[in-house]
Amino acid sequence: LSLYKQGNKGRQNGIVYDDGNNTKIVIVHARWLEGNCPRWENFCGQQEPVVNSTTLKSLWYEACFYTEETVRAKLPPHLQNNHTVIVVIGDGQRKDLESTFFHRDTNPYPVQSAMAVLSDYYFGNPQSSMDIVIAYWRWGSSSKKKT
Repeated sequence: LSLYKQGNKGRQNGIVYDDGNNTKIVIVHARWLEGNCPRWENFCGQQEPVVNSTTLKSLWYEACFYTEETVRAKLPPHLQNNHTVIVVIGDGQRKDLESTFFHRDTNPYPVQSAMAVLSDYYFGNPQSSMDIVIAYWRWGSSSKKKT
């Protein structure tokens, strides 16, 4: 993760540096599930629970279409700035969505999983079994992590 905080000045060479303003790292797991992602949200059923006036079904659907803009808008207001680095780790099945992110990580998935656990914020897909594992690892690693 420190790679995404290093560099010379600002956003040179695609890397943002930590200039003492407490740069935060956000990892986004873009998962298309072989084209089934938007269909799986139908498994939520008709009597779906409501979380903060948002239906579970809409949250599942939204996870299929993450862009840097939609993720940044979901962050707390004090993190919606250039000192927050958003990095996508994706399955490559929706390059059009993944290309909206300034930072696209290409490390092997075990490395990306470790990055997800250690990031300040993590946006996963509740339809991905690996994201469930990452959520449990994050909950076990620190009470300050946001998933």
